[in-house]
Amino acid sequence: LAFLNSSVGIEVEDLRPNAGTDSKEVFAYKGGIRSYVEHLNANKTAVHPEIIYFSGRSEESNYELEIALQYNDSYTESVFSFCNNINTHEGGTHLSGFRSALTRSLNNWAKKNKMLKGDESIQGDDTREGLAAIVSIRVPDPQFEGQTKTKLGNRDAQGFSEAVVNEHLGNYLEEHPGIARRIIQRAIDAAAARKAARKARDLARRKSVLSGTGLPGKLADCISRDRESTELYLVEGDSAGGSAKLGRDSRIQAILPLKGKILNVEKHRLDKMLSHTEVSAIITALGTGIGSEDFDIEKLRYGKIVIMCDADVDGSHIRTLLLTFFFRHMPGLIDNGNLFVACPPLYKVSRGKKAEYILSDEEMNSTLMRLGLEGTVLEYRHDGKTIKFEDKELTALLKNVQELQGLEKVMNRRGLTFSDVLKLREEHGRVPVYRGLYKGEEIFFADNDVYQKFLKEHEEVEVEEEDIMISVESLGENTLLLAEMSFANDVERLTVTLQEKGFKLEQYLAPKDAAADPEFFLVTPKITTDHKSLSDLVEGILAVGEQGLEVQRYKGLGEMNPDQLWDTTMNPENRLMLRVTVEDAMKADQLFTLLMGEVVEPRRKFIEKYALDANLDV
Repeated sequence: LAFLNSSVGIEVEDLRPNAGTDSKEVFAYKGGIRSYVEHLNANKTAVHPEIIYFSGRSEESNYELEIALQYNDSYTESVFSFCNNINTHEGGTHLSGFRSALTRSLNNWAKKNKMLKGDESIQGDDTREGLAAIVSIRVPDPQFEGQTKTKLGNRDAQGFSEAVVNEHLGNYLEEHPGIARRIIQRAIDAAAARKAARKARDLARRKSVLSGTGLPGKLADCISRDRESTELYLVEGDSAGGSAKLGRDSRIQAILPLKGKILNVEKHRLDKMLSHTEVSAIITALGTGIGSEDFDIEKLRYGKIVIMCDADVDGSHIRTLLLTFFFRHMPGLIDNGNLFVACPPLYKVSRGKKAEYILSDEEMNSTLMRLGLEGTVLEYRHDGKTIKFEDKELTALLKNVQELQGLEKVMNRRGLTFSDVLKLREEHGRVPVYRGLYKGEEIFFADNDVYQKFLKEHEEVEVEEEDIMISVESLGENTLLLAEMSFANDVERLTVTLQEKGFKLEQYLAPKDAAADPEFFLVTPKITTDHKSLSDLVEGILAVGEQGLEVQRYKGLGEMNPDQLWDTTMNPENRLMLRVTVEDAMKADQLFTLLMGEVVEPRRKFIEKYALDANLDV
């Protein structure tokens, strides 16, 4: 809304105590939709530095139109349209008018300046490759089509939009011939790539006709031809593909093994992509065609497309590459709800003849905790009294302790120990919310009020926020390097919770006196164990849960027998699958550009920002 209305500023403020340095955010953009386009192209390289902007108004219909556009070096289109501030994500007449006038204006200039030969012309898809644009129209009486009311239907909006674009874009191209040539040359290059891609598709189709089936040789197809009931599994690796073929229900489940990591399509045009064996196999197997010219959801051969990769880092990378491919080139599958991600287990846990499969380390921890708590009682012996915790009370206490363990990891990643935090809490009356480095000395701020007071007393201070607190020699004399202690408020909350249960935060750690008697006793049906700290209790319960268990950790899908793969990941009766959806297309577009695109610096900053919070299985 702030982008679309340049004269409006919107402030959002968190008024809760200790809300943090990001408690207030202001959305105000004097540049309006120009700033919007800047935002879209933040992690991309612009083809021309200046954002092209123009607007128009019709006295007769009282329509108002604003358009801002800029080309970048990506191969995808990021055009968003609005009517009266409503995101018309299905498009409509105003967007159709913009697109047709854009294509016409570029073709007219190209022919006039002899950039095209004879009857050559640039098609609409070519003119929109790498285009970031905002089309915003204001209409007194909007008529929307469909149930979602996100497609503008006013017929005269198309003619109005065309007229505005024809006039203003035509004038801009005449006045800026250098930029015009760059834009049109980009479109010509896109057209050449499209023709190469068309030849590759035609060649693939001719091969399909000659081979008879027209399907990839590696594809193990299913028997049924009923699209709604059938599934295609895209499986990481030939080994896992072999297990999947033997374990599947061949009536409804097809298997396509993928060798290695597929091409990162974010960095390559369609022609390059189609020459890649694995990508070509996926396109052929699905049958829908690809791109706005050829894609037809009605030709989809399977009701569910399931990405099935190993539950490790490599598997996550391959899954991300596949999601990039589908988001960029077959978004219709996502919009239609056809794309899924399989959830194979990471562990198999057996006790006697009973076995269960575990999806993640977190679930493994919960399982061991559940098993360890069966019939276990905690006796807290303090000051000659014994307090017992069992069942729900004991479970709740251990969850609090586990949360503290998670916070301890966060502290350690930021160079602090739990003992350091306890000492800081004693000095400041609570765990400080900020940690700073100023003039070579470390300082802490108990809450936002203390921090604001410091800023008032040191007006010359320039604040530089960092997630990692390190000594930086290049810091200016009056620079305060500030890091938020993100765990502070959670530690304070858990302190209160433990006090209500009769414990002190200090009891999380073992007493400093090594000779002190233990106060915690875990009483199980078979054995009683003593412990000197709350943190030890979790390990004690997990040890009880592990007794008699046989744990197998799967390094990949290929390690599973066909029947195990069927039971855990492919059986429709008990499998877990995630449906892939897009909640915010613009954020998704930016994230794929950031993580998979050509520009390295924004990705490096992203990694630095979230490195301390990452929990990678490497």
